[in-house]
Amino acid sequence: MTKIRLWAGYALLLKMIIVFCVMFVFMEQMAAASEVETDESRYQACLEGLMEDPAHQLQQALRWYSDGGGAAARHCQAMARYVLGQYVQAAKELGALAEAVRLGEGLGAFAKNRKDVLKWQLYAQEGEAWLSAGHYDKAYSALTAALMETVETERQRASLLWARAIASGQRKAYDIAVVDLTAAIVLRPERIDFYLLRGQAYRDMRQFDAAMGDIQHILSQQPDHGEALLERGIIYRLTGETPLALADWQQVVDLYPQTPLAAKAAENIRVTRH
Repeated sequence: MTKIRLWAGYALLLKMIIVFCVMFVFMEQMAAASEVETDESRYQACLEGLMEDPAHQLQQALRWYSDGGGAAARHCQAMARYVLGQYVQAAKELGALAEAVRLGEGLGAFAKNRKDVLKWQLYAQEGEAWLSAGHYDKAYSALTAALMETVETERQRASLLWARAIASGQRKAYDIAVVDLTAAIVLRPERIDFYLLRGQAYRDMRQFDAAMGDIQHILSQQPDHGEALLERGIIYRLTGETPLALADWQQVVDLYPQTPLAAKAAENIRVTRH
């Protein structure tokens, strides 16, 4: 298994998550704002219809914006582009909307009063869109802009640090990823996936003791954690413990048959034995 596949796997996971959660993180703020500046029901209908027919919602949002829909229409447009896989266009629109919020342009009274909250949310969404587009430097910059704002909760800040760590990993800046993941773990020590990603970053830096420490932490709580077993096998293989590596990968195959995880483990077994 190559390094880029591991980090790309987290980018894919983030891509799947963002389609759903990005709408609901932002909806409350913009829907309330739309009570002043536009039709709240129109905004909510746009977001709720995205997964069913994003192309239709994009056309509706474009028409709505041309009719004076304002920030809510622009956000619906950006989200429709995201769902359609138009990640670059979505990122550009979200970045432009974040800048408009920063300057207080085209906003209703509620949005102006919640400008700081809307800013970090938009920068975060922009960063996640750039990440999905494979523009990792731009993703890192946008997520940094989000983190420089006043993020409302530790949970949200930890998620932003995790996303920025993914961008760093894709840029092969593993040391920077470790810093962000360590900060995220301080905020959310229960998040097993933070330990897993940090373990992979340590492994990519060839700091095998630190990598193994994170993976063993996961397995001490969840002995059958497939991704942790897969990763421990990789660490064993790189440190010359081939029989232990093969045992871990075989355990993954046995525990999770006919899954992508098992396929990765089986491929590792095949390559190692040959």
